[in-house]
Amino acid sequence: QYHATAAWMATELFAEGGWNNFGIAVDSKWRLFTGSNGGVIGEHYVQGGYYRKNWGKHGELTNPYAFGWLKTMTDHSSRLKLSQAMTFCADQSWPESFQGQLFVARVLQRRIDLCELRPEGSTYSAHELRTVVKTSDPHFRPVDLKLGPDGAIYIADWHEPNVNWNTTAGGNPPNKASGRIYRLKPTQPTQPLSTFQNYATASPDQLLALLDHPNQWHRETARRLLRERSDS
Repeated sequence: QYHATAAWMATELFAEGGWNNFGIAVDSKWRLFTGSNGGVIGEHYVQGGYYRKNWGKHGELTNPYAFGWLKTMTDHSSRLKLSQAMTFCADQSWPESFQGQLFVARVLQRRIDLCELRPEGSTYSAHELRTVVKTSDPHFRPVDLKLGPDGAIYIADWHEPNVNWNTTAGGNPPNKASGRIYRLKPTQPTQPLSTFQNYATASPDQLLALLDHPNQWHRETARRLLRERSDS
């Protein structure tokens, strides 16, 4: 709840509802997806959309003229509870079978799956393709995924058996220094890996040229800098 007028002016309700959403993934067309604790791979959001919610806990929809909510994506996966984070494969170095697909972190199962979103009406259906990371190590808890400037997928590992909000569950408080970061990349890249560059001093023309870069990280970094600079 925002109580300051300035805060109201600076924020916008993109969409409403969901099912304990985790993380945000945006594809190359800027379509918005999130992870979910609702026993599905995730949710697809459109601006101004209304999605399932617990009426008793979260109240009525903010629009009194809405007659319900949009359905979630049809899930054809093993319906593993809690997809903690997700990111799209958006770099030319990955094989064709990975291009445009979704890496999904399964924190409770200690694994990362590759999933596909297929058009279905005005939304998508979700399908698991394969498991790309799996371990029996009880400490591996992938809680975030990000595409890097080199095209690799970076995995934030909580690295604690306990991922409950109660950090002292079982009398074993987590070791806050035990986290890990893993780098996942193709063993045989189809194209050379991209290289990191600091674009802070890039000219407007250089930033505009980056909007055609095959790696989404470079495109979105250029887009963000152009917006921040407000250079007409």
